[in-house]
Amino acid sequence: MAQLIKLDRYVSRYEDNLFHYASQYIKIKQGKWAAFKNQSDLKLSNKMRHTFHKTMFRHQLVWASSTLNQRSEIMDIYKHHQELQFLLSNFSDTVLLMFHPIIQNGQLNTIMIHPGMVWNVKLLLGETDSVFQGDTNGTWQEITSNGRRSMDSPLHSIHQSATSLKKLLAGEQQQMPVHHYVLAPNSFIENYYPTGNVDIVDKRQFLDLQRKGLDSGQPMRHQQLNLAKWLLEKTETTAISR
Repeated sequence: MAQLIKLDRYVSRYEDNLFHYASQYIKIKQGKWAAFKNQSDLKLSNKMRHTFHKTMFRHQLVWASSTLNQRSEIMDIYKHHQELQFLLSNFSDTVLLMFHPIIQNGQLNTIMIHPGMVWNVKLLLGETDSVFQGDTNGTWQEITSNGRRSMDSPLHSIHQSATSLKKLLAGEQQQMPVHHYVLAPNSFIENYYPTGNVDIVDKRQFLDLQRKGLDSGQPMRHQQLNLAKWLLEKTETTAISR
């Protein structure tokens, strides 16, 4: 389960000491998981894993909105945010995730800092087996069992985020490769008009990408932690004393 190191403009414990809390999270999660399994006499089911992820998600929200001396008030939307929970639950503990962080020039999409690479992600969490279709006029549609809904092209926001991220990383010494993805893990994507270096990934390719992103067997790296710390220092924070 990926680590939520920054949420919106909320104060984060990772800002106080990224190296400490990144390793501490893994130890806490392993301990909670062992205790969770010991409480169960039956084989672990997907439902039970989901319950555990919910427990860890609540823990992560506390860390992503408070320190020993400060706290931020979380909007209710984040307490039940399906996209945020999906990204955290489907990648490994060694992935450091920044969800819609605020920087000087605006808001980024989701930034996922892996041990060997950085992902700039726009997630489309549509209805199961729905179809997203692009259009030349800059709008997309999702075709569902109940009809169609229009939406802004995700390519606009992914390119804006990519431009902002490139400017940020230009001042960072330890460069890591950056990949830009529009992800639709439950749906199909058709008739899109890609530009630049953005990869479009729907349910047909998502499992392969997920395996790549799980970084199986790779521990967190010093370069990864340094980059995450550097990016955290570039984000904006609003908090009050506890």
